[in-house]
Amino acid sequence: MSLRTLQQLFYSLDPSPFRDRDLDPEAAKFIIEEAQDRASDEPLRIMLHVPTEDASRADFVPGAIHNYFALMRQSEERRLREIFREGRWALAVGMVAVFVIFASAEFLLAYLGNHGQSASSWLHPLADSLVVLGWVVLWRPAELLLYDWWPVRRRIRLFRRLEAATVECLSGA
Repeated sequence: MSLRTLQQLFYSLDPSPFRDRDLDPEAAKFIIEEAQDRASDEPLRIMLHVPTEDASRADFVPGAIHNYFALMRQSEERRLREIFREGRWALAVGMVAVFVIFASAEFLLAYLGNHGQSASSWLHPLADSLVVLGWVVLWRPAELLLYDWWPVRRRIRLFRRLEAATVECLSGA
């Protein structure tokens, strides 16, 4: 990545000192996209071409980049824990709801058996609808616990690789 100035790498509205500063969103996006194009077992190397006048002040850059991606990884790890927490809660609520819904459907079907044909015209479709509703209630827990965490886990692995990447600042850009 070639930089016109060292400041170009960092987010200009972040008041923190350099080591704790956020990367510029476009710079971070570029680094992330480049890293995603590399094989997952390949060690990453970030090469920054900085102007000669900024080269003497660039010694903090590797630490700042590693810190930024460590914070991104930690954020994604919190998000993953939240997905699993929400998934467990949704599963518990869903299982209770399924039990109540299926019990209601069974009650309606038993009522049909005791009251003959007159109630069957509208209660049977209602009982069938309750069974369908019971399965739909489990959709969100299944989605959370089976699928939603995969992309988050991939980002955690990517940020871990970026956190460990070799960062070189080359002068003379």
